[in-house]
Amino acid sequence: MRIKLILLITFAILMAGLFAGCGERENKNILQARLALGNKKYQNARVSIDAVLKTNPNLYEAKLLDIILKIETGTVKLEEAVSKIVEELQLINQEIQTLETKEDPDSDDLDLLEVRIRSRNAVTGSLVQVLNGKSLEPTKDLVVVLLEGEKCYSAIARELAKDLVGEMGDTASDYLTQIAIKHPSSDIRKSAAKHLGDMKDLKFITIFHQILKNKNESPEVLYEVVVALEQMLFPGILPILKTATQTNSAQVRMYAARLIGQLKAIDAIDDLLRLFADSNTYVRGQAQSALIHIGVPSIERLIEVLDKKAVNIVPDRNSGFMSASQFIATAYIDEDRRTSRRLDVQRTAIEALGILDARQAIPQLIDLLDDDDLNGSAVSALTAMGTLTLPRLASGKKNSEGNLINSLINTMGDMGKSNQVRIRSVQILSNIGDLRAVEVLVNALETDPLKEIRAIAASAIGNMRARGSTLEIQSVKALTKSLSDDNDTIVINASKALGQLHVRYDKADQKLVKIAQDKGRRETVRREALNALMILKPQHAIQPMLRIMFSDDTSPDLRRAAVKVLGEIGDDATNPPLIWALSTRYENVRKFQGRVKRKYKSNLSNFTADIKGFDIDWDGHPDYQVPSYGNWGELKPIPGLVRSEIAVALKRFGGDKEVVNSLVEALEKDERATVRKNAAWALGEIKGEKAREQLIIALKKDKQGVVRQEAAAALGKIGGVEVVAPLLDSLMKDKYETTRRKATIALREI
Repeated sequence: MRIKLILLITFAILMAGLFAGCGERENKNILQARLALGNKKYQNARVSIDAVLKTNPNLYEAKLLDIILKIETGTVKLEEAVSKIVEELQLINQEIQTLETKEDPDSDDLDLLEVRIRSRNAVTGSLVQVLNGKSLEPTKDLVVVLLEGEKCYSAIARELAKDLVGEMGDTASDYLTQIAIKHPSSDIRKSAAKHLGDMKDLKFITIFHQILKNKNESPEVLYEVVVALEQMLFPGILPILKTATQTNSAQVRMYAARLIGQLKAIDAIDDLLRLFADSNTYVRGQAQSALIHIGVPSIERLIEVLDKKAVNIVPDRNSGFMSASQFIATAYIDEDRRTSRRLDVQRTAIEALGILDARQAIPQLIDLLDDDDLNGSAVSALTAMGTLTLPRLASGKKNSEGNLINSLINTMGDMGKSNQVRIRSVQILSNIGDLRAVEVLVNALETDPLKEIRAIAASAIGNMRARGSTLEIQSVKALTKSLSDDNDTIVINASKALGQLHVRYDKADQKLVKIAQDKGRRETVRREALNALMILKPQHAIQPMLRIMFSDDTSPDLRRAAVKVLGEIGDDATNPPLIWALSTRYENVRKFQGRVKRKYKSNLSNFTADIKGFDIDWDGHPDYQVPSYGNWGELKPIPGLVRSEIAVALKRFGGDKEVVNSLVEALEKDERATVRKNAAWALGEIKGEKAREQLIIALKKDKQGVVRQEAAAALGKIGGVEVVAPLLDSLMKDKYETTRRKATIALREI
């Protein structure tokens, strides 16, 4: 079976030669000889080769195939024949190398290169086939020619050549070592190194070490060596792995660092730290991972890197090692690069200390909070130490978390520290979210002179969501007081925190309402106050929210937020104004004014009376007055953004007849698709026969796909045999894909 596969793949290679492109035209008899050899028709091959040699006796491939045929018939000594083949292959390889390295090859050069490579493949593939099954006595040339066979295009030919070398076993090892060190072809050296590694014999360690010391060795060969070392991984190879970390191949340095980490080799910590200065980020990352794998023994040396600002890793003067190692030597191009490389080293060390939970490094990391280049890394590391979900790799004391929190608290409160250090400390406390810091943060919110610290403290208190009556009261009171702060960021953070704590406190509610109504405030401040009111739902916010909703000079976004608050409170008294606002229907000013004029029979006083009839307390705030218009042209429509939110809010009032009617009218007649969409959603939640009828109409007739898709979803919630046919029709005919999908889901629910 194996022989059949070999013949098949050889045949494929030879046929590729027959039908290959242009360039130097290949000799017809050579092509026939390849085909005959592939089919083991050696007599036919002999006829073709003789014909070639008669007309062109110096043709490389013909001479080599002639020798191979003589090997097959046993008319030549194998050792001499193989040596001759190796000699001729060197000439072919030289020509191939010349063509491959040519600076600006033309199409003829590329075609010739392809021809030469096919010739080499035909020779090596045929030779491997002929040698298979013969009794082989290893020689250097025989090993070389088999390694050449491993470069063949045919996977089966490559495997056969590899197997033949493997069958020689230890008898070929001396030749393999010579080839791995001295052969001019890196591909051959690479294959030789791989075979030595497959033997897993410790006696080759010195050979591997010698190869790794060669700064001119190709990365491919070096990589095979380090792969071989992995197969014999034990502490004795550590010196060789150290050498591997100094090669000019990034992939080899990474591999070596990983193996050192697997060995947990304390003696190689300095070598791994040196890789922190590597120009390749992946190498730095692998070296860091290795040190983390080594664990606690790495911590002291990592701290030393910070203490010495990485000068011990990237010294001021370029040593001999640095000059020979390109991956570090680039740091000495100029002072800026050296400084940048030292910062990279320190950042990598800081990150490792954070992952290792190295509490011994807390003082150094806190000091680095004042360093513009490294404070971000220090913040991340200290935060990592305080995050309880991380495994505690290095801290030995039970109160190590407390030591970190206390250190940060002390730093935050130390007025002798720079503002940046204090601000970063409170930021880390906020990131960690340890409830033991709440009391200190509350105090900072009330008394700290730095607005940045007060702002972070307010945010942190909300994020921590402190529980327990004492903490809640302290936190809410401090946050309420902060709502009067002159700094907008503090007010925003305090508003958000009050919503997060979700604790009812009248003074806080009143201040939030006041901020929400204040037209002199930035919109972001007012919006956050409204967001908090949505959560807290104070009853006394109803009138202020109605005033905001009807305020023409307030942004649609804030008016929508006010409607959300009203929806969350859910007081029936708000139904009339909400229903009226939803009924305005139009975004277009002229259409809106025309509708209102028709509704109120062109009597402006009727319109004003209707607004006053909602019993809104217009005297509750000086910025808001009862609408008073001199003519119809002054009227402004209720924005679609507000109307769409009203549709959602009305859902809370359930099956109230007026509510359902207003939603049905909005679904049928509102100008904006977003309003109709939300009305469809609300009707689906409320349910009922009237809702079902209008939703079926919307599914069939609405021009907007977003409305039809919401109608389909709503009908799925309502159910009933009446909705099946419309949904099936939508599934089959609607051009909007999402509508069809929603119809499918609705039918499945029914």
